[in-house]
Amino acid sequence: MHDTPFVNQGQDIEDYLPVGALKSTANDSLVTYNIANVTMTSTGTTWQAYGSHAGVSVNITMEVSGQEFLHVGNFSQLSDCPLDTPSANSNCTGSAGGIVHAVATGTISFNDTTLVLDQAYSVHERLIQGGSVPSRIQNSDGIGAFWMHAWGQRLSFFTFTADTQYATGEVTIDGQTYVSSGVANTSIETIGSWLDPKSNQLIPYKWTTFAILDFGRMDATVTAYGRLYYYWVRDGGLIITYQFVADAETTFVYTNGTTISEEQPAFIEYFRTFYIQTHQ
Repeated sequence: MHDTPFVNQGQDIEDYLPVGALKSTANDSLVTYNIANVTMTSTGTTWQAYGSHAGVSVNITMEVSGQEFLHVGNFSQLSDCPLDTPSANSNCTGSAGGIVHAVATGTISFNDTTLVLDQAYSVHERLIQGGSVPSRIQNSDGIGAFWMHAWGQRLSFFTFTADTQYATGEVTIDGQTYVSSGVANTSIETIGSWLDPKSNQLIPYKWTTFAILDFGRMDATVTAYGRLYYYWVRDGGLIITYQFVADAETTFVYTNGTTISEEQPAFIEYFRTFYIQTHQ
């Protein structure tokens, strides 16, 4: 693990722009979001992000490489949520959302240095929480919550655990996505920790994870080499959110003994409750 420098300017939109600064337009084929100097467009299978913020400039195209995994729920379960004409007075209730992996190309520039992405990897999450938004303080308590992604030529995976009480995930093989769910079928275990000299926190940096499917099992050892972090103020407490870049050694073993083994880039988000404040 390395004490890598990172750029972090503002946690929420309101930290640096007024409420209402985020604008969107949509038609049957394209959705466009604009905020300050950043634009993102979506066709449903292709996303483009371009612009600059905090001295970082991006121009990235992302193409879907699997199917969306609805880890929160199907959007048909939402009630009174006008997705075409959202309103501040909406009675929208329910939760829905999913993630999908993608291949990314483009450029990222900072301090006169440009990184060219000829075949990088990305993840897109869309999420709606109407009526009541959970604070996540409880989900990130104890050992915390982990979101873990890794990508390869034939195989990618996403595993998610929250304080060992909840676990789910997906494995995408040759463009087809399969779901693994429940603590018996999906797990992330920390096997190495590091004292972060910047935050002065003892944090995980090495893990094992697995996902069991009907026709085989995925196992990976994931080792981080760089991090950034920010504080996430929530109702009733504070969460420290770490994001890691990492390497993964991933193997999928079919029930017939056939294997797929890849060395992969990986990305981890780690949410840990720093304190809980009781309301008086």
